[in-house]
Amino acid sequence: MRQIGASQLRQALAASTPPAVLDVRRRDAFDAARIPGATWCVSDDVAGRAPDVIGGLDTPVVVYCGSARCRRSVRAVERLERLGYRAVYRYEGGLEDWRRRGLPVESSRSRRGR
Repeated sequence: MRQIGASQLRQALAASTPPAVLDVRRRDAFDAARIPGATWCVSDDVAGRAPDVIGGLDTPVVVYCGSARCRRSVRAVERLERLGYRAVYRYEGGLEDWRRRGLPVESSRSRRGR
């Protein structure tokens, strides 16, 4: 399973063509705080929703959950790889690591205000 770190993910998100980023935590956790631009998709639904939220099989995709202890992202990555996605990465540290590094987050509340 390929991994991506916080600095690599931050650079990828700033690129002209950023990867699809999937947050596989519970919906209430996603609504409260997430990596900017992330899409909510529980790991059990990733197979059915992948074409809509990711796109083609060559689209880079990063999957994360709450922390390194969370296994939801592992299951989602495995499902995506079985579907044939070729550029799937797990951000192992998850939102906990992202926030600990002082990186920006967004919430549903902040999106409504835009």
